[in-house]
Amino acid sequence: MPNALIFIILFMLFSCLACEQDKEKKRGEQSIEEKASLSVVDSKPKVDSGLKRGDLFRVEVQNLRLREHQQLDAKVLRHLAEGSELYFMGQISKDSVTVQLRGKKYHAPFYRVKTALGYLGWVHAAAIKKQDPDLKGS
Repeated sequence: MPNALIFIILFMLFSCLACEQDKEKKRGEQSIEEKASLSVVDSKPKVDSGLKRGDLFRVEVQNLRLREHQQLDAKVLRHLAEGSELYFMGQISKDSVTVQLRGKKYHAPFYRVKTALGYLGWVHAAAIKKQDPDLKGS
């Protein structure tokens, strides 16, 4: 009986350690996702690193669709005017999607954003541009 008790305690201890290792691995993968790339198809990719929650973006296309989920076929919550301000919420889709904007094809992920009026949703990264904090409101 004491051997069984020792086995159970050791099993629980190693299970907890394995859970912690999985959490660390997921944290590492998440930081890689935060350095998602945005590229024009058939061009040199541009790495957009250093994104953080609260970063300011500006809409670069007319009637950008703010979507409920991170897919092109997701429900449209709002249409956003060109020049609208968006705030990055710290989430980037795992998958990138190819879209055509103003005659060019772009392959990029979706970013979770918040509008100036407080609406939350997902937009395609190729349709927005990060703003310098010093240029806010200009």
